[in-house]
Amino acid sequence: MSPIHLPGWGNSSLIERLAAGRRQRRIEAVPEPLRQAVVAFNASRMRAQDRARRAGTRPRSNHTLETALATLRDLAVFLVDERDENAWTLVDVDDVEAFLSTLPKGRKRRLTVLWQF
Repeated sequence: MSPIHLPGWGNSSLIERLAAGRRQRRIEAVPEPLRQAVVAFNASRMRAQDRARRAGTRPRSNHTLETALATLRDLAVFLVDERDENAWTLVDVDDVEAFLSTLPKGRKRRLTVLWQF
């Protein structure tokens, strides 16, 4: 997908600010007891994106980072609302399998994000 070009705007700066806002909204939607780990995951992914840019390699796109956060948000909400889990240490394989079964077509993509997490 091509980046949006808005005449008269500092395009890369604007795009990065908008992406940061979308990431922040996804993080804020994570239930409080599970949020800190998602914040740490996001920070790690942002450092990796920055390293890739500095090294001249291809960084993960903002869309990829936002999709990963959305998956973690969805898992966290599922765990709190459906499984009554309030800590990542309490999550087991059955919880993950139940989450993945809620959207069978997204299983592979979601599982990839969960492995990274």
